[in-house]
Amino acid sequence: MGRNAIAPRRRGSDTAVYLLLKILLILNVTLLIVHEMDAIRRKEWKMFIVLKDMKEETAYSIFSLVHIPLFAIILFFLLSPAQQIFLYIMDVLLLAHTLVHFGFRKHKNNDFASPLSQALIYGLGGISLIHLLCMAFYSLLE
Repeated sequence: MGRNAIAPRRRGSDTAVYLLLKILLILNVTLLIVHEMDAIRRKEWKMFIVLKDMKEETAYSIFSLVHIPLFAIILFFLLSPAQQIFLYIMDVLLLAHTLVHFGFRKHKNNDFASPLSQALIYGLGGISLIHLLCMAFYSLLE
């Protein structure tokens, strides 16, 4: 587990696992970015206790600005020596994120019913689970 999860491996089977983990990670980060774009379009802040009663422009601004440190933290840890631990944490948080969306699926201000929104949300959860299991399984083999 001490090795960088994205660092190139030497053996053929290691290279295949490395490539799979890298593809899953890139796909998941991409899905997260597009989901957050969709969240802005669908005014997700209307489901947040603190933001739902604010003026539209204020809530939009706060919701959008919060994503600057969020993505800065993600990018920082993806490029840091603590990357592998962060990947486990990120997968668990994205699974929790999916479960929260599932729990709020009947919320009166939930506008994530489109096939695209659903694919983004549940794709994040599914890929996170696969990535988490692959990392855990591979670390057991090391």
